[in-house]
Amino acid sequence: MERLLWMVAAGPVSIDRTARTVRGLAAPWGKPGWVQGVELPILLLRGSLEIDTRARLLRSHDPDRVVGRPLTWGDHSDGLRSVFQISRTPEGDDVLVDAEDRIRDGLSIGADLYDLTEEAGVLVVRAGVVREVSLVGMPAFADARLE
Repeated sequence: MERLLWMVAAGPVSIDRTARTVRGLAAPWGKPGWVQGVELPILLLRGSLEIDTRARLLRSHDPDRVVGRPLTWGDHSDGLRSVFQISRTPEGDDVLVDAEDRIRDGLSIGADLYDLTEEAGVLVVRAGVVREVSLVGMPAFADARLE
């Protein structure tokens, strides 16, 4: 098992300030992306990720900065999509402003990967567990963003 912080940019993130939610593509299927500290690109196969029931939304992969909880997860044709409820705290307010202003509007997953193999210079993920999702300013995948 290897713990990886996967900076993904999956698609635009949408923000609902009234409901205090953000939604977007947390991880794309079938698109190679670069992960910090890994020499080869990584590609997630559809259905390869389970979700830890305790997964939370963090700021920049910092476990001391939990800013939300998942409301929904969905396996879509383009990837793993999620909706997060943002906390009613000053930091939660900052998260909504950053996302709305497109300062920190990328999504990045932190996952434990259990089954990955190298194929033609790409690490292919067949099984893993998402432990957290983070809002980041510079995701690894250009389309891993809030909607």
